Amino acid sequence: MEKWPAWAEAAELREVAGATNYWVLTMSAIAGIVIWVVTTPLRNVSWALLDNVVDNGRAVYFFVYTCGDRYLDAARNPNALSLPPLEYACALISLAFLIPIAVLQDYEVRFGITGRLCLRWCEAFHHSCCLFVPDAVQLLWVSTCKYARATGEATVAVIERTGDFLMGIYLAVSLMLSLLVYLPRLVYESVEGILGGPLSIVLVVFMVDVYFEFVWESCYWSVTVLVVGCYSHGLRYYWTCRPSRRTGLGSNVKKGGLDSLDA
Repeated sequence: MEKWPAWAEAAELREVAGATNYWVLTMSAIAGIVIWVVTTPLRNVSWALLDNVVDNGRAVYFFVYTCGDRYLDAARNPNALSLPPLEYACALISLAFLIPIAVLQDYEVRFGITGRLCLRWCEAFHHSCCLFVPDAVQLLWVSTCKYARATGEATVAVIERTGDFLMGIYLAVSLMLSLLVYLPRLVYESVEGILGGPLSIVLVVFMVDVYFEFVWESCYWSVTVLVVGCYSHGLRYYWTCRPSRRTGLGSNVKKGGLDSLDA
């Protein structure tokens, strides 16, 4: 008899657990349906994005493979291989832009708007790197050479003008020194020739000093005249004695020669 209450309690617990599991399953199903409905746009976008990534990967692979194949065919062309090394290198650089442009133009429908955008970029890079930059470098080189040549010519002209200027200064200084050396002598000898000798010069200087009562200015003038006179007579004596010495040497040589002939 004691087993009947235990069986009854177990049956009640089983009924409660069954009801609980029913409600849990019902709420889980409702939550799953709501989550599925809510995440449907996200899943659609994710699948579309994944498909787009796959398509883009296939397009990039096709583009790279086609460009590489055409580039190798063009690089191995006998006409290209017969070019000089420099021209061949320039042709390879130009092909790096022309091949993608040709591929994008041939498969414009497949690549779509992205292909047209890349096509415009490739054309811009080609015109910049293969047309504008070489012309700009060439013009810059020509201009630099012209400026360097003009600078060299201007430098040579400046050096020549500086040499002429220095030569003019040298000639002017030489003229001034010659005037400083020979002009006082010329004036003194002219006055001495007019007055008739150095004694007349001394007499005139003494008369001037007496007239001015031997002031400092007259004394300075007298000393200057005497110095110029001594300088003139000393230089005259030097030039007079120098030829006489040469003549004496020549006469001695001639005399020795005649004595040897007589002997």
